[in-house]
Amino acid sequence: LEVVGDLPVVPENMAETETLPESIDPLIQLLARHVNKRAQQGLYRKHVQQNREVQYIRGRIDVDAHLRAPHQPHVPCRFDEHKTDIEDNQILAWTLHRIARSGLGSDETRQQVREAFRRLSGRVRLVPVQPEDCDGRTYNRLNEDYRSLHAICRFLLAHLTPGHRPGTHSTVPFVVDMPALFERFVGSVFRTHISEENILDGTDSRTTDLARFDPDYVLKDQFSGTPRLILDAKYKYGSGPTSADVQQVVAYAAAFGCSEVCLVYPDSSIAGQEATIGDVRVRTAAVPLTTALPDSFPVVGADFSGLERD
Repeated sequence: LEVVGDLPVVPENMAETETLPESIDPLIQLLARHVNKRAQQGLYRKHVQQNREVQYIRGRIDVDAHLRAPHQPHVPCRFDEHKTDIEDNQILAWTLHRIARSGLGSDETRQQVREAFRRLSGRVRLVPVQPEDCDGRTYNRLNEDYRSLHAICRFLLAHLTPGHRPGTHSTVPFVVDMPALFERFVGSVFRTHISEENILDGTDSRTTDLARFDPDYVLKDQFSGTPRLILDAKYKYGSGPTSADVQQVVAYAAAFGCSEVCLVYPDSSIAGQEATIGDVRVRTAAVPLTTALPDSFPVVGADFSGLERD
């Protein structure tokens, strides 16, 4: 989650948890603690242009509006206000509001969330936001610390969604789509291993009259765009790749005209297997999830000559 969601490092030490609420408790605490700290120091403000009638002249008079109603007791003006009620802070308030209503977190965590929300109340309106509103935001030296806070908000808002099965709370469960998360994680890890002459494309696809082929990632030559390797992430533990897994990546290879494919699993015991099917070489590798994050995360069983940076 830290790698994929651009989140700050949450736990100081590795810890085992038995329930999902336990696993996200440190993340919620981190958000509440930093919002409390920022509210004490002063929330980020922006100059927001206001157009309204005031008793005394502020900024510039709206001449057109004043001429249309010259006998009004108040003067229409245009002026800037330094406000905390901006989207940067509204994202924090809405996320804290959603967390408080979800019932997630320990008693101590919920108390911190309520305290953080109270510090924003009265200064920031409660405006519904979507997870996507946390993306593509602009930061500067005055709000750089909001970057990690918005990353946490995006993650929590994306997963605090209704489920179809009852959970341990009476409101909404916390859901993590592990296959999708592992797929994105694999892409992040492999980008740290490939050489600078290659790019890892997670959006390329091929379409025929009968089917559409969407591999997870295509490793391409940066200059020519030629596919060199197709990667497909499988969040599975077991004895090895299934026939369906192999058939799928061989079909990708045929569609892309590529002779190298790799199936990536979280289980190290599956790594290092290899088979040649026609002109296609199929290999397995693993990105294990059982160790703490090092500076360069290992890819087990991935010995791709000429493709790795080191």
